[in-house]
Amino acid sequence: MMQAGGQGDLRYGSALAAEVDAIRAVLIACQQGGFACVMVEYDSLIAIQMVKGERLVDAKVDGLIFNIQAMTREFQEVIFIHAPRSCNQAAHEVASFVSRNGGIHHCDFV
Repeated sequence: MMQAGGQGDLRYGSALAAEVDAIRAVLIACQQGGFACVMVEYDSLIAIQMVKGERLVDAKVDGLIFNIQAMTREFQEVIFIHAPRSCNQAAHEVASFVSRNGGIHHCDFV
């Protein structure tokens, strides 16, 4: 893991919208960090399948998915992988922390 972060106090119309927007935020952070090759591991199988074009996109997140797919073209390589929550404990801890404390938090492990 190279970076971790999150933002609390955000409101979404659905859990799926929050999940997809988190993927978008990861790609923005990777762009700002100057990364050319990115591997995004995420615990929402539905969100990963939508981003990869393996599942019909829900109308609630259509704009976010479009934005993510456009952003991926700006990298040399982007890989999206479904990682069950049990295999992604660090992400769960960060999400729990920002949910409890609010605000914007970022950790750079580079």
